[in-house]
Amino acid sequence: MAKLLIVDDEPDIRTTLRNIAETVDIQIEEAVDGKDGVAKAKKFLPDLIFLDVMMPGLKTKEILELLKADTSTAKIPVVLITVMRFSDKELKAMLETTQIVNYIPKPFEIDSVIDTIKKHT
Repeated sequence: MAKLLIVDDEPDIRTTLRNIAETVDIQIEEAVDGKDGVAKAKKFLPDLIFLDVMMPGLKTKEILELLKADTSTAKIPVVLITVMRFSDKELKAMLETTQIVNYIPKPFEIDSVIDTIKKHT
């Protein structure tokens, strides 16, 4: 069974993503911030990480660097969950230089979340 790690500081967002993801038959773990997310990624070894962009503590770039620095988590694809919008140029740069494979804008559409899980697990 595929595994998904949801990293978001908002409990409502984690719950909503969990409820959507459970329709795909996937094992799910949650983390409340970047530090917790990195620790759980190393222990849980998910097939995919949903990562909120704006959280207290570690910045997104730091989280990605920590994941990439560990051989056990370096290849795990990351999908950003964010209210931010990216231009095609910004998205292309992220896809080329990080393990980010896509982003889902908030508020997210159920089909977009499900399609993303299916595509990357």
